[in-house]
Amino acid sequence: MVEKKYIELPEFCPYCGHEIDYITSPDGVIIAKCSNDNCIGKKVYKIDHFCSKKGLDIKHISENIIEDFIDEGYLNTFSDIFTLKEHRKQLINIEGYGARSIDRILSMIEEAKNTTLDKFISALGIDLIGSSVSKDLCKIFKTYDDFKSACVNGYKFEELENFGEAKANSLRSYNFDEADKVYMYLNVSNPLFETNEEKPLNGITVVITGSLGIFKNRDAMKEMIEKYGGKVAGSVSKNTTVLVNNDINSTTGKNKRAKELNIPVMSEPDFIAKYLDPYLEK
Repeated sequence: MVEKKYIELPEFCPYCGHEIDYITSPDGVIIAKCSNDNCIGKKVYKIDHFCSKKGLDIKHISENIIEDFIDEGYLNTFSDIFTLKEHRKQLINIEGYGARSIDRILSMIEEAKNTTLDKFISALGIDLIGSSVSKDLCKIFKTYDDFKSACVNGYKFEELENFGEAKANSLRSYNFDEADKVYMYLNVSNPLFETNEEKPLNGITVVITGSLGIFKNRDAMKEMIEKYGGKVAGSVSKNTTVLVNNDINSTTGKNKRAKELNIPVMSEPDFIAKYLDPYLEK
């Protein structure tokens, strides 16, 4: 029997020393937040997330660089990232940098201006809204204005698949002032928006479990399924069309759940033969 280990939650922020607020959502999710709105740690974390692969993927910007630029007074908000080029002369004189490193950073910022709506939404750091949820939202809302309008006008996100009250409330309570400023600097497209175009896997919801032998990994299989209109979920439910598992006789929880709900369990080759074979490169 595995011994339970309890983690003592900190009372104070390690960056600024202010008290940490613990908020429990209606879904039972505990969110920890520093009570200091001007906490340097919060700024660094938010901006680092904005620049990370889960956000706009602005390369060559690390937490240390963010801290340095904040200390020098050139970076406090997301939108400040896109005005850094106006301070190039000052930035290249910061100890440890120079023209070459600053120009590389500025070049990556310019490159990141061409982005997709799901990356932009994920970059904003809205509580509980990560890259996967952002992709789901972009299949429903075509533009940033459509998405923002839904949030500020009380759209019932909780009625969407895999959305709970906590995520819905987080979207409806988000302040878009800074997002609006950032959006003005970007060229945003949305290739994920689902039009009325018929796709061969429309209406198909797939759960993938176990190891794969044909696709490189689950992400590769998920990408193919979504490309042709299907959806990939993380758990088996009444909405699942098929469970993909190369061990169809497995006694894992997902297999058991699928059998309880009379959902077919198919091996990877059988699933491909039925749903994807015409679209795979030979």
